[in-house]
Amino acid sequence: MRHVLLLVIAAASLVGAPKAPDWLTSLASSPAAKFDGKVGAHVLLREHRVTIDGQGKTFLRVRHATRILNNSGRTSASARMLYRKESGKVKELNAWLITPSGTVKEYGRKETIDVALAENDVYNEGRARVISANSEAIAGSLFAFEGESEETSIFTQREWSFQYDEPAQRSRFVLDLPQGWRAESRTYNHPPVEPKVSGSSFTWELENLPPIELEGSGPGIEGLAPRIAISYYPPAGAQADAVTFSTWPEVSAWLSALNDPQAAADAAITAKVKELTETAKSKQEKIEALGRFAQSIKYVSIQMGISRGGGYRPHMASEVLEKLYGDCKDKSNLLRTMLREAGIEAFPVAIFAGDPTYVRKDWPSPHQFNHAIVAIRVSESYQAPAVAEHPEIGRVLYFDPTDEYTPVGFLPAHEQGSFALLVHPTKGDLVSVPRAQPEANHLERTIKASLNGDGSLSAMLTEKCTGESAAANRRIQRGANEAEYRKVIERWIAHGVPGSRVEKIETADAAGEFQLDVELTAPSFGQIMNQRLWMFKPALVERRGLHGLREEKRTQPFLLDPDSYSESVEIALPKGFRVDEIPEPVKLESEHGVFEASWEHSNGALLFKRSFRTNGGAIEPERYAGLRKFLRTVESAAEAAVVLQKQ
Repeated sequence: MRHVLLLVIAAASLVGAPKAPDWLTSLASSPAAKFDGKVGAHVLLREHRVTIDGQGKTFLRVRHATRILNNSGRTSASARMLYRKESGKVKELNAWLITPSGTVKEYGRKETIDVALAENDVYNEGRARVISANSEAIAGSLFAFEGESEETSIFTQREWSFQYDEPAQRSRFVLDLPQGWRAESRTYNHPPVEPKVSGSSFTWELENLPPIELEGSGPGIEGLAPRIAISYYPPAGAQADAVTFSTWPEVSAWLSALNDPQAAADAAITAKVKELTETAKSKQEKIEALGRFAQSIKYVSIQMGISRGGGYRPHMASEVLEKLYGDCKDKSNLLRTMLREAGIEAFPVAIFAGDPTYVRKDWPSPHQFNHAIVAIRVSESYQAPAVAEHPEIGRVLYFDPTDEYTPVGFLPAHEQGSFALLVHPTKGDLVSVPRAQPEANHLERTIKASLNGDGSLSAMLTEKCTGESAAANRRIQRGANEAEYRKVIERWIAHGVPGSRVEKIETADAAGEFQLDVELTAPSFGQIMNQRLWMFKPALVERRGLHGLREEKRTQPFLLDPDSYSESVEIALPKGFRVDEIPEPVKLESEHGVFEASWEHSNGALLFKRSFRTNGGAIEPERYAGLRKFLRTVESAAEAAVVLQKQ
């Protein structure tokens, strides 16, 4: 087959048909590797070659080839070259599709489209040239592209991932530096990859990388795929046009110089602060009022002037207030400015949103962040889960004005425990963002119910949530209309109480607490056995989002959120029945948390109580069995039944 494919390609070229470049022809002749049917594509070559000219110019040459294995891999038949509108350009982009029969189709300028990197951008200098062969690629096809771009760079640092989720046969990054320059690298998510050095050329290469299959409640692809972080430096005493960082305070000072001039207040900001805080009786109330306003600003990403640091520089606070939209750094900068007008000091914070383990302490670089929040100076009396002590600045409250579901005092779960950079001209450094204690993310449920002699049930359920539990409920409620939200609640109730009917749903959201009240009935709740025994589960409903952990083993860490819940269920028993069997109390303590459950009957009622606390953290695969056993015990208690006997 290999020789036939080469002959077909060669014959096609003789009659003027498109011809693949030699590097691609060689890859096309290699035998196809075998993978699990879930793998849709196999990357044969992923190569980036970066050339630095020492005068602020960076040249990138890309070669990429992917074999399509089945229909799910057709989306990989696309080429994309990024560029910055103001400071760079794509000089060349060509692509080829080789079908299983050996026919070659070539793609060039006519098939190339230009798109913004973010769909919701009003104006974005970050753009891409794209060629797509998704509709033409079939199983067995080989799609490849080659491109070249040029840009003006503000950094002497780069970050590069060897793969995404697809397997890669060969992945290579080459850095060509001017004579006398040096490079340092760090490897993450893989044993150290040392570069091969030839003169001033550095090559990092990996081969035969297996596919990465994401596991639920685990790290994202960025926390699993092998990547390198590279810093390169000119000779001692030489002047470089780009910025070089050696310490985190240097990164902080650089970011501060970009942020501080944008935090100037005007008359409109002063007036708005007065309007929002005129009824506030304390600094805490002022922070909460201004925080809510910042969260209400529409999120729109706007990237301008990236080559001069604009990707890290917010727009003027006055401009954001006038337009009432902005990206994360714009919203954070506006809040910081408004807080200062209210007499409260606040600082920008750079963070990575989505994976608390992503940022590494040993590589000082703004490249490691993708999000902006704020740190607000507060007094010793201010108590909240998102408060921590900074060694230079003092007590600060971390707050994300982009997350509309998480109020002042709390942080989204995916940011807690992260390394982040508190930005200050002289006191800034990498900090560890606080992780909330389990009790801060709490759900309290009470149920009062009645069982009737005909087997029917009526109940009133109330849930009160704080922290991440409240945020999760807000996302569900605000992301749906009334009818959709009702269906969500009905499905949840019906899972625990089959045949139930939800009579009424009410919600309340104030002071950081989300409350849900549900009134329900179930005509046939009890299971009658032998005309005299009645069995039912007092755990009427389960907590939404509780981890079932069906998979027996894992290869990736399990990210367990710290949280807690407590529940009290009181069920009035029907006359003419007595309790015949009742479960034994359960108490379990583990490195992962604590669980207790009890069942009692008194004065014609069944009382069921349970409490659960998870400590949170990354559970490595070798500790997963213990976590699974712990949570399975929790799950089993929910299935425990009480048996009534007819008198």
